Amino acid sequence: MDLAKKLYELRKQNNMTQEQLAEKLNVSRQSVSKWESGVAYPEMDKLLAICKIFKCPLDVLTGDNELRCETEEKKGYFNKFLTTVNQIFTMFTKLKFSDLLKIFLEFVLLISLMALFRVTILEMLVGLIRNLFGVLPENGRMICNSILTFIVNFTYLIICFIIIGYLFNERYLKNYEELVSKNTNTDTPSEKDEETDSGKEEKENIQYVYLPKSNFSIIDIIAKGVIWFVKFIILWFLIADIGVIFGLVVLLVGDIWLMTEGVFLSSLLFGLIAGTILCIEFLIIMINFLFNKKSNYRLLLWVFIGGLVGISISFGVGILEFTDFRYLTELPDRYKGSAESLEIPMNDELYIDDWVEYHIDEARDNILIEYENNIFYDLEIINDDNYIRTYTNEVVDFKEIKNFVLDCLKSKTFYGVDYPVVNVYANSKNIETLKENNVIARENENLYYDDEMDYLNNEITRLQEEIEILKENHQEEIQEYQRQIDEYQEKIRDLEEILK
Repeated sequence: MDLAKKLYELRKQNNMTQEQLAEKLNVSRQSVSKWESGVAYPEMDKLLAICKIFKCPLDVLTGDNELRCETEEKKGYFNKFLTTVNQIFTMFTKLKFSDLLKIFLEFVLLISLMALFRVTILEMLVGLIRNLFGVLPENGRMICNSILTFIVNFTYLIICFIIIGYLFNERYLKNYEELVSKNTNTDTPSEKDEETDSGKEEKENIQYVYLPKSNFSIIDIIAKGVIWFVKFIILWFLIADIGVIFGLVVLLVGDIWLMTEGVFLSSLLFGLIAGTILCIEFLIIMINFLFNKKSNYRLLLWVFIGGLVGISISFGVGILEFTDFRYLTELPDRYKGSAESLEIPMNDELYIDDWVEYHIDEARDNILIEYENNIFYDLEIINDDNYIRTYTNEVVDFKEIKNFVLDCLKSKTFYGVDYPVVNVYANSKNIETLKENNVIARENENLYYDDEMDYLNNEITRLQEEIEILKENHQEEIQEYQRQIDEYQEKIRDLEEILK
């Protein structure tokens, strides 16, 4: 066994990666890979350091005799298991997503075939039980069936694990280090290169390890289809993420503008910055996936943790900041509109909207209506043929709203903005007349809607009868009648909503 193979065996026996060994020897990982592939030979000081790390004599390491070291004697099954787990984890972190998907699909196919084969075995077992234990009573056959089924399932499960592990080892793990060496050893080393490697660590680029192409072309086709489907979905998430980033940046600019106006909300600032960083991180991950680029997961993990910490700090500071705010139900006087009033002569057919507030004034014969606008609502009273109704114009004065929001934030006060209240002043007799007229008007309105609904239902019934008559030879007329039925049913639903 030559030095390269011995070095490889020692490293694997000690559950150590090439990066870990290179760090202990103060060289690059490429240097360790070159030693293990036999392309280069370590210097004497490195050989002594290797012997000290692996507790192996120099003559055993460099001689032709078999490798017999303390680490191998102490190596047990548990250490072998840990070594295998570490090798699998390292391999999965180096493989491309397409190769991982191919591995998954191959073993899903294998497990599916094993499951189908298991069904066949159980069917044969049931027939065997019927033939061999037919003379036994029903309970005896059930017991034998349960025992044999358990034995067959357990044995079959063990066999499946052995087959899957053997195929995984032969197809992927066995040649993994050779694939890594082929990917890293692209240049011919020289003595000068080795001195440079031993003097300082080289900055390594994160590279993928490409598995050999699968013999199952159908799996490659399925894997490519799944990959393109996943990329299509991620593309939509990427577009949405860009929109979220744009929105966060706009809010961040708005927060900076608030700071220039004298309003400093540290919780909002921290939250927007942390949220923007997290969204940019997700954008980088999605772009790298779409273009098959390797991500620096360690850096992304630290950025993700920092973003979560920033959001947590923002949430905690926000709770402390908003506990200082107060809520008032009445707007400040500077944001109230002018008080308006309107006098209307009373008559026996006059009625007003339900949501007004009545006030008794026995000395008043006419009707006095008073209301007050604000910066958000502009109320208007309309006399429409003895029907006094209100019309509200929603005001959108951005300058006033901006000043209102700034005052609220500076004074740490929230105000309740309600719909303007309409006060009606009249004597008790006129108020009762107004209320009675309003009830009569609502009843007449309901009767109108009821008549309209009856008419529509009758039309629906008539059209359905026409459809039954024309079913055989007049499909176009049937479709037209059905369209009218749908239209009438939609009108009925609208009327029911109004009545509610």
